[in-house]
Amino acid sequence: MKKMNVSAVAVNRMLIAGIILLGAGSVYGCYLLQGFLSQRALETNHAKIDVNMSREEIQKMTTLQAYLGQHADKVSDAASVVAQSKEYQYQDQIVRDLNEFATKAGVRVLGFDFPADAAVATPAAGGLKTIKATITLQNPVKYRSFLTFLQLIEQNLTKMQITEIGVTPVDDDPTNINSPSIGLEVYVQ
Repeated sequence: MKKMNVSAVAVNRMLIAGIILLGAGSVYGCYLLQGFLSQRALETNHAKIDVNMSREEIQKMTTLQAYLGQHADKVSDAASVVAQSKEYQYQDQIVRDLNEFATKAGVRVLGFDFPADAAVATPAAGGLKTIKATITLQNPVKYRSFLTFLQLIEQNLTKMQITEIGVTPVDDDPTNINSPSIGLEVYVQ
C-alpha cells in the first residue's frame, strides 16, 4: 500500500504543479493579451484623432477656397504687387553691394539711377539680361578712395561692369575730384 500512497502523493504534487503552471500561464497570457489590446486601442485612438484633424483641415481649406473665390479681385491685385516687386528685387541687392563697397572705400553714395521699367533689360549671353544704372557720389571725393571704389565694383560677385566714369578735377586740391558719377551695366536674370 505504501507504493500507492507515494504514487498518489506524486500525482497530487504533479496536479498541483500543473494547476500552478496553468494558472501562471493564464496570468501571463492575460498580461500579453492586455498589452496587445492596449496597443491596438492606442493605435485606434490615434487614428480617430488623425481623422478628426483631417476633417478640420479639409473644412478650413474649403472655407479658405470659398473666401478666395469671393475675393478673387483682391487676390489678383496681390499677385500683381508681388510680381512687380520681384522684377525689381535685383535693385535691392545692387544697392546693398554698392553701399558696402562705398563704405569700404571711404566714399558716400548720393544716389542710384535705375531704369523706370524692368523691361528695359537687354538680352545678354547665357540667358542673362543687362540693366544700365548710374551712381552719383558726394563731392569732393579723394581720388584714391574713388579708385578703390571702382576696383571693388570690378571685383564684385554680382557681375557689374563699369561702362562710363564722369569726374571733374578740383582746382585747388589735386588729390580730390568733383562730380563723380559711374555708369554700370548690371547682369540680372
